[in-house]
This record gives sequence, structure tokens and C-alpha cells, in this order.
Amino acid sequence: MKPLALFAALFSACALFAASPPSAGDLPKRLLEKNPEFVPFSADPEPYAGKLPPEPSGCADFEIELPKSSGSAVAAADFGFLPDNPDCAAALNRALAHCRKIGASRLELAPGTYRCFVSDGVEMDSLRDLLVDGKGATLVFRRTDGKPNFSIKNCLRVKIRDLKIDWDWETDPLGAFVRVVGKHADKNADSYIDVEFVGFARYPLYGKPMPVKVMTLMDENCEGISNERGSAYFGTGDGHYGTKSEWLSPNRARIYPGVAPVGLPRPEDYPSEYSKKKNFWISGRALVGRTYRIMHQYYGKNAFEISDSRHLTFENIDVYSCRGMGFLVKGGTSHWQALNVSFVPRGGRPCSTTADVVHCTSNGGVAKLVGLRATLNQDDIFNFHDKAAFGKFDSPDAFKFLNMGGARYIDAAPGDEVEIFNADYTPANFRAKILSVDGNVARLDSPFGGGADGKGYILQKASHRTRNILIKDCVFKNHAGRGIMQSSDATIENCRFENGISIPLRFQRAFSIRNWAEGYGCRNVVVRGCEFSDAKINSGLYGVYHEIFAGSRRTDGAGGFDKSATASDILIEKCRFKNMLAMSLYSNFAKNVTFRDNKIEVSDSPAAKSYAGCALFENSENVAFVNNAVCARNPEAIGAFICDTQNAVVAGNSAKKAKE
Repeated sequence: MKPLALFAALFSACALFAASPPSAGDLPKRLLEKNPEFVPFSADPEPYAGKLPPEPSGCADFEIELPKSSGSAVAAADFGFLPDNPDCAAALNRALAHCRKIGASRLELAPGTYRCFVSDGVEMDSLRDLLVDGKGATLVFRRTDGKPNFSIKNCLRVKIRDLKIDWDWETDPLGAFVRVVGKHADKNADSYIDVEFVGFARYPLYGKPMPVKVMTLMDENCEGISNERGSAYFGTGDGHYGTKSEWLSPNRARIYPGVAPVGLPRPEDYPSEYSKKKNFWISGRALVGRTYRIMHQYYGKNAFEISDSRHLTFENIDVYSCRGMGFLVKGGTSHWQALNVSFVPRGGRPCSTTADVVHCTSNGGVAKLVGLRATLNQDDIFNFHDKAAFGKFDSPDAFKFLNMGGARYIDAAPGDEVEIFNADYTPANFRAKILSVDGNVARLDSPFGGGADGKGYILQKASHRTRNILIKDCVFKNHAGRGIMQSSDATIENCRFENGISIPLRFQRAFSIRNWAEGYGCRNVVVRGCEFSDAKINSGLYGVYHEIFAGSRRTDGAGGFDKSATASDILIEKCRFKNMLAMSLYSNFAKNVTFRDNKIEVSDSPAAKSYAGCALFENSENVAFVNNAVCARNPEAIGAFICDTQNAVVAGNSAKKAKE
């Protein structure tokens, strides 16, 4: 028998299947070969009231300091912030410099639409106790430089309110809905897809080189993304053109998936984006007559980029669209909040953000999202983490970065205190300071005890620990990416996750040897009173499709992680799951995970996995799935799979037949 310890209450409530249950049909082969235990649910079980894993507290509420009102008010119009000025970002920068000089407490905009087309974005640097009152103004951005719309750094007690932000779609659209009008798939020649731009007689980019970075099938009414075919990616970085395309007419183009554009910048870091196999496969799978979303842009620019600031408030802000991320928060930033901020496109446009909605990395955390709304974004709805890097020691005091991006990926710099972990994320019990960075080699102030042993290690900055995250009363709808928590002390409460195509919530520590590494691990998290509906999961982890994940994620598939260092002390309770197609919970290399008092309605769609509504505990310890109520067409197939796990409690769960 596998190393498994079930509490006595479990045995009195349930019987273990001797053979594979009907829900096991879609489990990956690697898991079936381990012959996992299966604990079925019953129609009318006795509620479980026994011992559970330690209960986490999550993130307590906290206050963000508001600006202290002591100075004068400044009118942005006095500095050229006017509707007929094409360079209103420069006007705002002049007004902000004046506010900083005189110690003003308020910068007032005026209603209207203002173009920010010429200069760099708005620079908010070293401001103290300032309220930027937008008064409903709409700022429309368009730039070719790499700077964000708003760059906020070294600020203290600053608030931005009542503002609207958009991009110039008339000249530089971020993406488009297109209808596939033809295709040609040929293993011996370049395959292609012919598309027509929906709603355009002449597309704004006609006659110009057109970036195509992502192509995604939409559902029939174009309100959400379909999971029928997945997305085709052709590189996500800024400044390149993705895959080859050519114009056929003012509103028609031919796209060559996986073919490098000729004479244009291409994503050199992603050579796998170009291949004959990819070209043939994507072209052949295209559905003629259906509508797709193509994205011209992905990373870069960003609406708000924040660093080394404290006590910031963003309130009543509508971001109709932005190039890049909505919020990119980094550096020494802590204590910030977004209140009633929305990322919702207008006018039938295909996207809000072209990348993550909220991306918070390597900082002090203490962040609050309340009443935030996001739809039709590209990539994650939120990702809170701390960057790390994979490498080896050239000598005991010289660490060589081997991941893509090298030392630049974590902004390694002299003076940084770093911590070394083994490849399974167990501590190597070594800290040092960086003396110098030469290319992708960091020289340390003390020698590593392991020396240049040829093994791979993970280096992480010890100076930043993103933690204390409160997400409340938010709505994420028709979203393309995931909600990822790779930090500690978090509460997600009374939120709605609707009609997304990816895993709604991941609590994890993740890295890949080549591309990226994120997270000091996820600990002390509470998810309470949330609703998850119509999740169209288009991919899984380790071959398992699921709605909530707790544990480790390593893209090369390696395991053997330290459980307490990946995900631990996580509680999901009193939530509702509607039209579930996948596992409710997947725990892999996690510890102290409890899923209790939740209601689950399993979808009767043919797309539902055989294990839809079930739970899976793998390589975990001290876990519980108790007092949950499941409605399904085949209630006899509902239960929990347990594999290589210690101290699992599965009891008090009901499975009843759904009403016809």
C-alpha cells in the first residue's frame, strides 16, 4: 500500500475502491500506474467534525495612509493639459514637477479627452502627500518607446482617482477580432490562414507590417475565449512582430503561423515559436467561419508601473485598454490599494490589457484589491511572486545565471542579499551579498559551502518578500489567464471568477531551468465565499485539469519538492463552483491544505473530464476534503484520489444526482 495515513473517521464514513472508479478514465497514465486510492462520496454522509490541518488566518485587513492635505491646489490646464494638445503627458509632467517644487497637495485635471501621443509617459517621481484628481478625464496613449503610461517611483502617500485610461486604437490597434475565411495546410510548403477583420472596411494597419503575437479562438458570441482549440503564441516580448503575415486587401490578411517574419524583429528568445510542424498544425486546426482574436501586442508599456513607493491609492479608475500590464508593481513598493478599478474594454474591442492585469513581483507586498473588475485581458488576472533564478557555481564565490534573461531577470545588483536553495527548494542554508555582477556571473562576499560541485541551485533575493495580499469583492470575467499566488499571508474573499479559459487559482512555487522562476512559496492563504463559474480549463498541470491548485510547478516535470517550501496552510471554504469541467482541487507537493463546506455543480457537458468534481491529493501531507456538497449527473463517480500522501482526511462529503 502507498504511504498513506487516513484518519479513523474516514474509514467509518467511506469504503475504498478496489478497482479503478469510473472517474479515473481521464487521469494521466503516470498517475494510473501508481494505482491511487479512491474515496467515494455518499448521498447522505454524517458531517465530519474531527481533526483538521492547522487553520490559516490569511491576511488581516490593513490601512493605507492617504495624502495629508496641507498644500495648495494646482490646475493641470495651466501647464498645457488641454484637449487640443497632442502631448498632454508632457503637460502633466510639467504640472507634477511644479507640485513637487511647491509641495502642492492636489493636482486637478478636468473632464474631457486628452491625447498623450508624443512624449514619454507620465512620470511621477519623489512625490509626497499628493492627490491627483482626474475629475473624469480620459487619457488616450500612443507611443513607440518602452516606458509605461504612468511611471510611479519613490512616492509616499499619493492617490490617483476618477481617471479613465485608453489606447489610440484608431491609429495603433492592440488587437482585433478576425473571421477565418480560408486556410491552406501543406506539409511541404508554407501553410497559412486567411482572415477578415470584423467591422472594418480598411484596417488601421493596412499597408504596414502587422505584428501577430497571439491568435485565439473566441466563443460563438465573442464574449469569451473558447477552449476548443487553445491559443497559438508567437512570442510575447515587446518590439518584435511575432509570426509572418501579409496583406491581401484593406481588410483581409494572410497569416503564416510559426513562420518567421522577413526583415522584421523576431522573438529570438523563443526559437520554438517557428517550426514547420507548428506552421502546418495551427493552420490545419483553424476553423473556417469562426471568429478569432489576434493580438498585435503583449508585454511592454503597462498602464501603471510602480517601484520603491509606499502608501499609494488608485480609486475609481477605468482602464479601457492598455498595452502591456495593468499594474506592474516591483522594487521596494509596499502598502498600495486599488479600489473600484476596472479593466473592461469598450466599443466591442477585443481586449483590456494585452498582458497581466496585476503583476506584483519582488517587493514588500501589503496590497489590497477591492472591487476590481477585469475582462478580456491577455495572460494572468493577477500574479503575486518574488523572482528567482537558476544557475551553478563556477567557483565557491561565483554564481553563474543559466536561466533566460540571466542576471537581468532578477535585477541582480551589488549590495543585494541573496539566499541559495537546492533544486527541490529545500534551503541550502547559505546567504551572502553580491559584490559585483559581470554579465551573468555574480561575485559573492562569502564562499558557498558546496563549492563548484556542478549541481544546479536556485538563487533568490532575500531583501524582498511579497506578502500580505487582500483581494475582496472582485470580478474576473472572460479572462485568459490565471490568478496566481506565490506569496504568503493572503485572503481572497467574495470574488467571482467567470468564464475563464485557465485555472482560476494557483497557490504555488514555480520555476523552470531555462525561462523563469517565481515564488518564495505560498503559505497562510484563505479563500472564502467566492464563486467560480463556467471555467473552461484548456490545459492542466502534470496531466491533470483542475480549478484550484496547491503545490509545486516545474515546467520540466521534475518532482521531489519540499512540501512546506512550495504551498502550505491553505484553506478554501464556503465557495460555490458552477458547471465544473475538471478537478475541484489538485494538491501536489503541498502541506496543510483544507477544502471544506463548498458547493460543487458538475457540468454535464461532453467536455467535462471523467473526474470533474473530484479532488486529487498527490505527494502531499496533512490535507482534508470535508463536508463538501457535489451535484453531478453520475454521483457514483465523485470522490477523492489519494496518491503518495500522508494524513489525508476525506469525510462528510455528499454526492447527489443533479436535477435533469
